[in-house]
This record gives sequence, structure tokens and C-alpha cells, in this order.
Amino acid sequence: MLDDINFDIENPLGTYKANRFSPLHLCNPDIDDLADTHPDQVALMELVVDEISKDSAGQYVFDLWLSSTSIFYSMATSFFWSIVCIYFLSLFAEYVAWAMIFVI
Repeated sequence: MLDDINFDIENPLGTYKANRFSPLHLCNPDIDDLADTHPDQVALMELVVDEISKDSAGQYVFDLWLSSTSIFYSMATSFFWSIVCIYFLSLFAEYVAWAMIFVI
């Protein structure tokens, strides 16, 4: 459905194309086209990235970005184990409830 839509948009910063691997089909700048059409904008983007990476908050965000795969795996694993734990607690509670019914 979304593959049929043309995501190429001309704007002052250059050509933006949809990233096929983006889950929301967000538009990401095509750096090669941007470097050809607006080299001053590429230099400005590199300056901004360098300045953000020098700041402690920028380094923190960059560290989170580097470890995002591990973060996602740990979130999925914790969700799986929480469901397993809830199932076993429910199973245990059912037997305790039946035991209470027979005792009383």
C-alpha cells in the first residue's frame, strides 16, 4: 500500500526519499543528493552534529542510539518473562483458591 506512494519531495534542503526499512516510512534526507545540490547545507548539518556530540546530553543520546538494539531486545525479553510469570502466578492462585474451597 505505502510502496505505491511517491515519497520524493523537493524542498530547499534537497531531495528527501522514504527509507524502505523505516516502520513508518519516514522521509530521510538523501545525503548524496544533498551534497551535490547544497554542499553548504551538508557542512551546516555536519557542524550541528559535531556540536551536539560534544555536549554531554548529545553524547548520552548517542550512547542510547548505539545501544538501542540491546534495549529493544531487553524490553522484548522482559515482556515475555512477565507474561510467563503472570501465567504461573495465576496457575498457583487457582490451586490455592481450590484448596481454600475444599478446606472451608
